[in-house]
Amino acid sequence: MAEKKKRADAVIIGYGWTGAIMAKTLTDAGLSVVALERGPARDTAPDFEYPRIIDELRYGVRGDLWQPLAKETVTVRHNLDEVAVPYRKYGSFVLGNGVGGAGVHWNGQLWRASPEDLRLRSHIEERYGKSFIPEDMTIQDYPVTFEELEPHFDHFEKVCGTSGVAGNLRGEIRPGGNPFEGARSDEYPTPPLPPIYAAELFEKATAELGYKSFPLPAATVTSKALSAAEIVLANSKTIHDATPNRFMMLRSSAVHVSGGRKSPDHAAPRGMSASGLKFSPSRKHKRRQ
Repeated sequence: MAEKKKRADAVIIGYGWTGAIMAKTLTDAGLSVVALERGPARDTAPDFEYPRIIDELRYGVRGDLWQPLAKETVTVRHNLDEVAVPYRKYGSFVLGNGVGGAGVHWNGQLWRASPEDLRLRSHIEERYGKSFIPEDMTIQDYPVTFEELEPHFDHFEKVCGTSGVAGNLRGEIRPGGNPFEGARSDEYPTPPLPPIYAAELFEKATAELGYKSFPLPAATVTSKALSAAEIVLANSKTIHDATPNRFMMLRSSAVHVSGGRKSPDHAAPRGMSASGLKFSPSRKHKRRQ
């Protein structure tokens, strides 16, 4: 017999970064939300706990966090005259599967789009001339500008507790950061990660050649700035996890995720309440013992 669920105000298809933020925004406004996600339900604990999450065979080789291409995939073609064929081998484009989407295997590099990215056709024509772009190339400018998107870039960096150094702060080029980035309205919410030995060698070598290196912007809260990140959390009412390179679910009292196993309340990261996030368990995806 079919089970009739309580009516919701909104349904979100896909519960990755975008869907989770949408659900958080809507539930903060008082709406009830149902999120639908294929694949297993996942939570910070136990799914992303160490040492489980660094199982190279399971995740790096067998792709346990990825969409199984043998069952479902996208199609690819290189020009309009080709017949689209199934995408059967992963390269740089890796599809997510389950709660968290591709965010669960994201390595945390958080690059902003540049002003040139968003007006690419105009930029190329200005630099190389209109004849540079072939007539059958459909490259276009985006309908929004960097300046319009910048406040949203800034907000998402605070959601992630992003670490880095601003190279262009409100139009002022500053040492230590990326001098080619678009003007930022604010500094990164947390300082850059401490450099590893290879990064120190790279910085030294580039400096000797007359180049300037800068730390990679990473969605990783640096330990020295945890208190600052918590202040951002309190002020912006944005939820993030203080553990590096990990997707966590934005929780709210009215969000329900259908598909997968039930997640225990005690599994929530620090500063987050899991009591309201409910899952509808399916027979196919049961909790691993």
